[in-house]
Amino acid sequence: MRIYLGDLGHNHITMTSDVYPLGVANLAAYASAYVNSPTPLEFEIFREPEELQTAIDRAPPDVLGLSSYSWNHRLALAHARYLKARRPDALTLMGGPNFPLTVGEQESWIRTMPEIDAHVRGPTYEGERAFQTILQRFVDVGASVEGLLEDSLPGNMWIDAKGDFVLGEELERIRDLDEIPSPYLAGLMDKFFKTGYFALLQIARGCPFTCQFCNSSPRSNSKAFRHSFDNIKADLDYIVDRIPPEGPLCFADDNFGMYEEDEAIADYLGHLMETRDWPKYIRTTTGKNKGDRIIRVMRKAKGRLPMTSAVQSLNPAVLENIKRQNISLDTYSQIQQELHTQGMQSYGELILCMPGESKASFLDAVDRLIETGVSRVSAHQLMLLHGA
Repeated sequence: MRIYLGDLGHNHITMTSDVYPLGVANLAAYASAYVNSPTPLEFEIFREPEELQTAIDRAPPDVLGLSSYSWNHRLALAHARYLKARRPDALTLMGGPNFPLTVGEQESWIRTMPEIDAHVRGPTYEGERAFQTILQRFVDVGASVEGLLEDSLPGNMWIDAKGDFVLGEELERIRDLDEIPSPYLAGLMDKFFKTGYFALLQIARGCPFTCQFCNSSPRSNSKAFRHSFDNIKADLDYIVDRIPPEGPLCFADDNFGMYEEDEAIADYLGHLMETRDWPKYIRTTTGKNKGDRIIRVMRKAKGRLPMTSAVQSLNPAVLENIKRQNISLDTYSQIQQELHTQGMQSYGELILCMPGESKASFLDAVDRLIETGVSRVSAHQLMLLHGA
């Protein structure tokens, strides 16, 4: 069975995403390990739209799975239609965080996408078990879309042949991320090492904070679950042997450096820097508290991991509205001083147009951040997104 998985990005004027497609690669690695099939499952991962279109022309797949984000949703739908025009019996699936949280909105949303046969949801953006479940049934029913959609499936939803909305029961989150085999060690990421994109790893999933503007804030996502140190070390060893020396690294974590286990990872990153001079740059989102630990982690990373000092707002009324607690500005300033002493950089982040924010209070926050010594202040526009 031929299965194409795409995390597509626009690439003509600028890149809408610059990281390896870890999400869909995790799906492929998980399904390869846990789907029982009488014939081999042949996975191919795609990042570039042109490459996927060429592959569909050459050998249309039995299954096409597409990740949906705010920046690529229509691009993904266009490729689902492209496949259906050439192979109507192919199964088209969609997943990703660009999806409403409430059932009523979910039904309305998927009714706008007749080119998608089923939506792989899982618990709070976690798709591995849900994808394995739907792929297993597709194998069991002889690759028949009609047979697949006869009964509900945990973690999945669709509109059936009668026009009814079918919603599967909730799945439990994966508590030990080592349950997901490494897509790097499986060779699924090899084609991306020469692209110049960021090699992407996820060390921990989940966020204990409940900031109301953020799609990491649902209660079901409040507990952080991790990969083991040995798992991350094996991936880093695999990557460093294959990536160009200037290839950057990114962690898809919400709070890297805030947890005790992150210090061991930082120690190993320091070892790789000393012995292999890699990575030269690490991008991630650092934690919202535990400033002392974050500084230790950054020291171990030898100045190659800038601190992302997101405060979003310094207006007390806004912080109450969005249910966010920042570290004190005095502590924040101390962190900046320590970082500069170590020759490290940090980036302050704010969000424009938060509820209760005014032009005056926003500009005041910019001034106060600059006074703390941050290297740069980034201002992001508040947007209404599905899944937040």
